[in-house]
Amino acid sequence: MNATDDRLDEVIAGIIMGVIGTFGIVVNITVVYLIYHTPSFHHAFGYICASHLLADVGLLTAFLFWATPASVIGLPQTVTDSLAGKKIGQYSMLFWYASMYGQLQLAINRLASILTPIHYK
Repeated sequence: MNATDDRLDEVIAGIIMGVIGTFGIVVNITVVYLIYHTPSFHHAFGYICASHLLADVGLLTAFLFWATPASVIGLPQTVTDSLAGKKIGQYSMLFWYASMYGQLQLAINRLASILTPIHYK
């Protein structure tokens, strides 16, 4: 492989990240809207799902507005290692951890509903 093929792979990967990121943000925001406007989701499970979806939106935003342009444009390592790159990384990790804790909350919530089906509301 030569440098041109490697660069083409990076551009294709960036475009794929952009398409998936845009689709993910639109779908997640739509589902959050539907959760808040559907009365059957106005309980703990619905709110935990909404918080998990919002964490995913935050993570997808970082990928859409930082990782995608970095791949398509081909930003040098000095830019991604800069203070801005580190702050975007911290932002991404914040939402990644929020997403992981959301999954843990969902698992505990479902466990509680399975173990105590009569008392769970």
